[in-house]
Amino acid sequence: IEGFSKLGPYIGTVLPFSIAASFGDMMCLVSARKAGEPFPITETMVVDGIGTLIGAILGSPFGTVVYIGHPVHKKVGARTGYSIMNGAIYLILCLSGIIPSVLSLFPTIAIGPIIFIFGIMICEECTNHIALRHHSAIFFGIFFGTCDYIYTNWQPATAAATAGQLAMSRGSALACMLWCSIIVYTIDRRWLRAAFFCVVSSFFAGIGIIHQAEAVGDEFMKGTGGNIDTTSPFRFMMGYLSLAGVCGIYHILQVTMPKKLSPGEEGYENDHGYLPPIEEAGVDDMFDTWWDPITMGSAVEGDAEANYDMGKKLKEEDSDEEDGIEASG
Repeated sequence: IEGFSKLGPYIGTVLPFSIAASFGDMMCLVSARKAGEPFPITETMVVDGIGTLIGAILGSPFGTVVYIGHPVHKKVGARTGYSIMNGAIYLILCLSGIIPSVLSLFPTIAIGPIIFIFGIMICEECTNHIALRHHSAIFFGIFFGTCDYIYTNWQPATAAATAGQLAMSRGSALACMLWCSIIVYTIDRRWLRAAFFCVVSSFFAGIGIIHQAEAVGDEFMKGTGGNIDTTSPFRFMMGYLSLAGVCGIYHILQVTMPKKLSPGEEGYENDHGYLPPIEEAGVDDMFDTWWDPITMGSAVEGDAEANYDMGKKLKEEDSDEEDGIEASG
């Protein structure tokens, strides 16, 4: 417990990665569902939390229970045995102490392309399962990770000389998710949700969780870890709140001055009202329809029909149970 007093300088790293890990689990679950396998949400989150705590006690800084790439693994035929075999091999390698010898056989430059190709496969999986209009949000989100990579590997002698790059690199995982959310909801003209994520971003920026080298103490107006006053928590917080205000104005205009004509109707181009929000079935109500049959075209090839039949069977069973309850009543 005494160690928590020393957590301050690291909270800007610990909290973003904790939140990112939780959202990462959700993204993995959604990815698996798109592949035709809806896993239980609560059970997955709880088991991942317990597994990560056990790993932390044993000295692992990484969550190893849920990991991304389910559709890719499914395509190559990997099942439960893949995870068991993977864990067993790593256990043997770690306990035997031969990992340094194994790593010395493979030069670092040979490992890079493998990680790069796997990253491309994950990006491809992401683009396959989201609307085309949202692709720009993905590449904007990569910007923060790129800044983090560049700043970590080629950190300048004077951080103040590249304060903007420093600010974009800190809390990059969390900043990426927040900005992707803002952009997606802006593209969909869902201004209240975009404003909500702007306010959340302002909160994290104000306490130094994102854009700062460490949690904010007395540096609220000055910045931390090489940041200058133009990249201080106060400036970022006010910037995000300004964005939230703009989104709020657009929402008011959308409600009070909407378009009165539908596309295709005469005079539509001259109707200068504000367009309504874009809403999609299966996206906005995803958790309400989590166990519904997966659309034929969205499942992994070869398993679509089986998943559809399974979902149909489950739905029929639920209907039979409801009929039995009504009859007994």
